[in-house]
Amino acid sequence: MKGTICIYYSRSGNTEEIAKYVNNKLNSELLCISDGINREGTKMYLKSGYESMKGILPKLKSFGMHKKLEDYRNVIICSPIWAWNICPVIRSFLSTYGKKIKGKTYFIITHDSKSKYDKKINKLDEYLLNKHIAHLSICNRNKNNEEIDSFIKNIK
Repeated sequence: MKGTICIYYSRSGNTEEIAKYVNNKLNSELLCISDGINREGTKMYLKSGYESMKGILPKLKSFGMHKKLEDYRNVIICSPIWAWNICPVIRSFLSTYGKKIKGKTYFIITHDSKSKYDKKINKLDEYLLNKHIAHLSICNRNKNNEEIDSFIKNIK
């Protein structure tokens, strides 16, 4: 969909899989953001969870978009949950660039629990000029493309 960008961060590949699926369905621009830290392995998994709980906002690695963030009609942000919180890389991105988003914002989060994390997602609105339009919470164990397709239909 012209004028739409799907921005994501993924440590293990689960969120990347969802972001690419959404991108394919919408024919949007796809942007992977990163802090440049290799977070593979048990030690880094634990460190990542600690950073998430402590609210640490890492410095982001530079990235490029085809146009300015404020020029997109729709911005879809995909994030994993780490230690019951939105991952630090996405929070850092929103802290730095969230106020530049003028289009409609949608959140998709991936996690391994039964919780929907509505309060955590709604808290991300403090980084935006306008509240997000809708969000989708996807449990990695129960991925359902019909649920994702239904969510995508509302993005126009």
